[in-house]
Amino acid sequence: MTETMLQAKKDFSRFGFGLFAIGIVTVAAQFLLSLVWNGYLRQTALGQMEIIRWLLTLAPMYLFAFPVGLLVIKKIPSESTEKQKLSFGRLLLLMLICMPVMYGGNMIGNALSAMLSGGTAENAILDYILGNPWYSFVFTVLLAPFMEEFLFRKQIIDRLGKYGEKNAIFFSAITFGLFHMNLFQFFYAFGLGLIFAYVYTRTRMLRYPVIMHMVINFMGGVIAPMLLQMLDLELLTSPETATIEQLMQILPGMLAYLGYALLLMGCSIAGLVVIAVRWKKAHFQSASRELLPGTGVEVIRRSPGMIVFTVFCLVMIVLALL
Repeated sequence: MTETMLQAKKDFSRFGFGLFAIGIVTVAAQFLLSLVWNGYLRQTALGQMEIIRWLLTLAPMYLFAFPVGLLVIKKIPSESTEKQKLSFGRLLLLMLICMPVMYGGNMIGNALSAMLSGGTAENAILDYILGNPWYSFVFTVLLAPFMEEFLFRKQIIDRLGKYGEKNAIFFSAITFGLFHMNLFQFFYAFGLGLIFAYVYTRTRMLRYPVIMHMVINFMGGVIAPMLLQMLDLELLTSPETATIEQLMQILPGMLAYLGYALLLMGCSIAGLVVIAVRWKKAHFQSASRELLPGTGVEVIRRSPGMIVFTVFCLVMIVLALL
């Protein structure tokens, strides 16, 4: 290995250990807090509040785990580059590209989860987003995109981009996908991670991937659940027993949901067209310590920190299927 490759392996490994620290601290803190909740709060008025469940899930990650991980990561030197603005039209095109990636990845994740679990696996995130839409808006649309883009885009690209933009973008996307720790979200998180990382690499402005991430989470975490809750799923599964009055009552919800589904289908088709037309226009600049072609993935794959982080995430993914 060359000196550059050895240093790259150390830096990718350190970042892997940092992500592992975030993951293990999050899981451990959530487990301890769940013991407190089940033992002392569950039957109290406070324990019945939905916001408590949100806080018990997210506070361990954002308040405890992230600072621990950042202490490990910050030892990797960062490099700053010139910032580039995106036009509104370009941002809209990038959002269109996200549509087929998001929904295609979602279908793959759902299908694989059902197949590997025999249909018993449940997407835990649905328990949250199908609840109070205001909590979902605050935590999944406002808070999560900023925190996740700060870690998986800004920290990774600024600190590891010197080893090649493609390597940093791939590392950003694969760790982002793994960090969700379930198959339901892995594939679309990986695909969107590639897009968000490329956007940040080209602009070096966090606002753009954050905005894109917010829009995606708003569509999937707020709009879709609200429309879904307007439907009487029990009635729809046995329409032959429904009265005309009952069908007329759910008709507005059905039309709204159908319109939304058609809109997303149209946007996804448009996104595929944009990908086909503009795919070859993607460009990558040479980095200060660019790794030799074909060696980047090998360096990432063999770094001890990345191995530990990957094994940890795979164990969590398997447990989520049980």
